[in-house]
Amino acid sequence: MTNSHWKDHALEYLKENYQALDINELSASLNRTKYAIRSKAKELKLTAPMSFFSNREDNILIENYGKITIREMSEKTGKSYASVCKRLFLLRQRGMIAPVSQLPDYNIESGIPIPKGTVSRSLRQVLKKMNPGDSFLMEDIHYQTLVNQFPSFPEKKFATKKENHHRRIWRII
Repeated sequence: MTNSHWKDHALEYLKENYQALDINELSASLNRTKYAIRSKAKELKLTAPMSFFSNREDNILIENYGKITIREMSEKTGKSYASVCKRLFLLRQRGMIAPVSQLPDYNIESGIPIPKGTVSRSLRQVLKKMNPGDSFLMEDIHYQTLVNQFPSFPEKKFATKKENHHRRIWRII
């Protein structure tokens, strides 16, 4: 990427396309870093719609949902972590990605030692059929979805342990 002053044609291009193109496309077209694009846009008082996601960015989210983490989707789209979370919620509401009730049927295992650590609540559908000492492994993205959307089980306790881009969930009580 270049570290030079902005030429008039580059400034015009930025002004004309800042709201229409995503940050990755602008970065490639202008041979500038995303930071340089955002800084110059701020200096020029250009604003992009807060909820704007291009079709390409939506496709990145749809194609990678459940395969990579939200943080990785954020990096691929150039959007913030919070924006990606909100957009995934909207895409689920529109039926463009699988809702929580259609998550994979996880393989529950017995005999995996329970770690000392974080106790979680809110894993309703999958956890209903677990007995104390049972566990299963799930992708981080599904874990967060479940944690955020299901009510807690006051009569049951769960432990979790992060394993790469996955989490192991144990039923303790």
